[in-house]
This record gives sequence, C-alpha cells and structure tokens, in this order.
Amino acid sequence: MTLAALLRDWTDTDAAEHALAKILGVMPPRSHMRDAKWVYWSNSSLGNELHALLDRLTNLGFLERRDEPDLQYRLNENFARTLDIDKSGTRNRPGPLPR
Repeated sequence: MTLAALLRDWTDTDAAEHALAKILGVMPPRSHMRDAKWVYWSNSSLGNELHALLDRLTNLGFLERRDEPDLQYRLNENFARTLDIDKSGTRNRPGPLPR
C-alpha cells in the first residue's frame, strides 16, 4: 500500500503520521495506531519528525492540509498533473521539472 492510497480521504494527523511511519518502515506493517499513540500524542522526536514530514509533503503539494474540524491531511489529487506525469508514471514532456 502507498501513502497516496492511505491518505486518499481526509485523515486525522495521528493516523496520517502512523500511516507514514508504516510506509517508511519505522513501525511494523501490521502495527495498530492504538499501540503507538503515545508517539504521536507526545513530544517525541519520532512523532515530531513524522509531523514535520507531513507538512513538508504539504508544502511540496503532494498533500493537502486542513485545520477544521481537526488537523487532517489527504492526497492532493492534482499533484501528478503539476509535474506533468501520466498515470503510468511517465513524464509527458521532456525538460526540467517545474520549480
């Protein structure tokens, strides 16, 4: 499973951080968020870095973020179009990537 698939819908920040941790291999693939909730709900260095990475992916345009009703993230469906990449993963035109 990919992060894009896991965050297709609006996802609370702690669940998004757990999904990212599993994708990165920091948490076991079959782990449950309830077993590691302290990582995301405390001032832990791992939780802080996962949160920062979600924000970096938002700044890049890969994710969208909203603060209401709760802090949540989801996949930006238009991200591939901003890079001019088709569904097969092939770039549609040669040249440098947009900045």
